[in-house]
Amino acid sequence: MADLRSVTIVVLIVLLGTSVGALAGYRLYVQQVVLPDTEPILVDVTIEWPDGGNVSTEVPLVGMDQNAYGALRYAVASLNITMRVQHYRDDAYVWSIGGHDAEGDCGWVYSVNGAGVAFQPTNAANKEFLENGDRVYWSWGCV
Repeated sequence: MADLRSVTIVVLIVLLGTSVGALAGYRLYVQQVVLPDTEPILVDVTIEWPDGGNVSTEVPLVGMDQNAYGALRYAVASLNITMRVQHYRDDAYVWSIGGHDAEGDCGWVYSVNGAGVAFQPTNAANKEFLENGDRVYWSWGCV
């Protein structure tokens, strides 16, 4: 696992022309975010299609993109493949790659440094941080 740094982000929204009393019901939003090393890394990404074919590429990642989701985003951009993502709170769910949409109990799953998986990973792809030389494998799977 990459060396991680913890950063606290504080967001304060200031409404111009609003009195302090009118802001009484608002809360300050504080979130702790874990950031990976900012040194560039290279990872290999393989996408295995539902029909068994696959494509692979090596992509450079920096900062907040040093995770399985960032690797996929850079890979599909370099290979000119479409991708659709649903965001749930702070998780990214890959809904479609190359026009292959999730349906029923089937969809896109990933593994890092291993073979394809036939189950849903325990971490959202944007929370699976990578190291230099890692191999990210995206495949179609059913639960």
